[in-house]
Amino acid sequence: MLDEGAWEVVVTIHAEDAEVLQGLLRSAKTVFYDVRRRTLMFGTTRVGKGG
Repeated sequence: MLDEGAWEVVVTIHAEDAEVLQGLLRSAKTVFYDVRRRTLMFGTTRVGKGG
């Protein structure tokens, strides 16, 4: 059961892309999921958190 206001997303990929995705998830310091665009973003910085 999810917390109030939360939802779940299942990311489906082709088998040949699984190794690449695993590597990105292991090496990225930050990973964001853009809900509106349904996109994973690796190594990005949120607006206002520049540096």
